[in-house]
Amino acid sequence: MFVWQATDLKLIPVKTEMTSDLGLATSCLRNIKLGKPDASLFSPPSDYTKYDSVQAMMMQSMMRNMRNVKSQEETEISRQITPEQGTTPNPPQETQSKKRSWIPQLPKIPQIPRIPGSSE
Repeated sequence: MFVWQATDLKLIPVKTEMTSDLGLATSCLRNIKLGKPDASLFSPPSDYTKYDSVQAMMMQSMMRNMRNVKSQEETEISRQITPEQGTTPNPPQETQSKKRSWIPQLPKIPQIPRIPGSSE
């Protein structure tokens, strides 16, 4: 590992190079400004919400997801209302059979092809 330090910047490492099995990794710092950073950089965003526990945060997230699902379903139903009828017609069969779930469906992981002659 090689490190270049700037003597005029209180020996801040301005460049590092490291070689590994993956190759050479280099990092270089530019436009370094010494001084106290602006306090606003360390303030939480205006829409930040503090939770008492991880469980409270997860519960809030689940409730938000459930509201989003309900809102999407209401939007879909309102699109099916026709001005002549003024009521909601029967939804298509596939909509009726859909299960209501807030758990996202994960993509299927592709199977890794077997190498001929392998023991697995």
